Amino acid sequence: MEPQDAVYAHLRILLENFYSFIVQESGTEPLMVPSLRQKIYEHERFMPLVQAIVNDAQLAKFFPVLRQSPDFILDSDSVKELQSVIIWSDGSAEGMNPLTLCAAIIGDVFRYLWSWGDDPSLDDVLKRLPDSIELARNLAQKRRVKVPAVVSIHNIKLVRGLTIQIGLAVLRVPIRYDKFRLVALLINQDANALALRLETDFSAIHIRSISRDSDAHEEQKKTQALIESIGYKSMERQGRSFQNEINRACLAIVLSAPRDVIFSPVQGWSAAVNPLSDMNHSGISNARTFNSPYPVQTIGKAAERRMARFASLIERYPDVLKAGIRRLLLAITERMYPEDGFVDAIICWENLFSGTPETTLRVCGAMAKLLSPANDERRSNMYRELGDLYTLRNKIVHGSADDVPEGIYKSRDLAIKYAIDALRILYTRDDLITVNDSNKRGQMLLLRLRAIRSARVPQTRMRRNRRHLPYPYKAPTVQLGPKPRVGAS
Repeated sequence: MEPQDAVYAHLRILLENFYSFIVQESGTEPLMVPSLRQKIYEHERFMPLVQAIVNDAQLAKFFPVLRQSPDFILDSDSVKELQSVIIWSDGSAEGMNPLTLCAAIIGDVFRYLWSWGDDPSLDDVLKRLPDSIELARNLAQKRRVKVPAVVSIHNIKLVRGLTIQIGLAVLRVPIRYDKFRLVALLINQDANALALRLETDFSAIHIRSISRDSDAHEEQKKTQALIESIGYKSMERQGRSFQNEINRACLAIVLSAPRDVIFSPVQGWSAAVNPLSDMNHSGISNARTFNSPYPVQTIGKAAERRMARFASLIERYPDVLKAGIRRLLLAITERMYPEDGFVDAIICWENLFSGTPETTLRVCGAMAKLLSPANDERRSNMYRELGDLYTLRNKIVHGSADDVPEGIYKSRDLAIKYAIDALRILYTRDDLITVNDSNKRGQMLLLRLRAIRSARVPQTRMRRNRRHLPYPYKAPTVQLGPKPRVGAS
């Protein structure tokens, strides 16, 4: 049902009046801030809107002076006392007053709609307005909200005209909004990059009042002290959460590749939108290079279907296997030295199945039984191959090998493919993926299959049951050549 509160009623009129102005003046995105604020301030609805904000139990929390002065009387002069400084969860700080709040809510309406397309209609704008007001109310109460974010993705291509839904995220050719948020795309630094549009958490973590008579230098020192004491920690937490969301989308891309092909989505620039700020923050990822150890691949319709399936499975268990996912993505997208990628891939194995004592037996045994549950001979051969790879990892890590082995590229590719195949199966096994402990997960897998063997089922029945056991495993092969192979998948 359409809300009828006073804040909504006044903002709706402002949006109807200013829609044409905003659309015409915003050539690249809402850089119309000073002129928009001036128009709002001069509009006859401005003071009634401020009164509605003061009377709104939630939005009024942006201005703590209202709690400190219960008898506060609003007029054209006292409105200037409604000034606050907000520390945001991304570690930034910004001043706020009723005028900037009104402009920010209107700005969020357009910023959100522009994150999906270039030309929102007035009807789209009015439909979005209640959500932007509710978002502001939640931020005033220091609640977490979801805000748009965009990431440049390199080293993969899309079939012409294709836009791919990856769970709640979208992989697309960059639109105007993406280029504005990611400056490197705006200046055509990388014309071949794709854009991943997703959403991430955001909140206000501290709100304090300031007086217009306060010493600006002293206020700045107080703000900086707050940023150092609580802002940096919050920024790190938010950055990790954002990166985990990016990693889950990139993992869905990796798992959707056909056999013997590796999709290598390299992360570039990223930006998360502060919904109540006009500042544009973007930064480069932690990747040391945009080069990739694997060639560019083109994603087509078949991979899109697989991606949608894996994305839904991954989103069901967003907090499981984060370390293993990160290591696998590092191996595929960043590690230009093959021995580094090899070690990262096997760390991914350990994140899936690990424990002491007999780490090699637990990790490699669990991997072999997961990947080949139905064939004893194949599982035994796979266990030996996994064990050889694990032994090689120990030699590289502990420095007992004189040189990097000649076949390290093949070993890296094989270790990565084993990790990818294990993840593909794990996300379909609710009994295993719900266990957020690698040791217990490995024990469950090993003991369950050991129990099947100890039951001494008659051989005829065992053979009949084996035909129904899933996931027959085919040892992966990755073709390496002097030239990158590019093809639609």
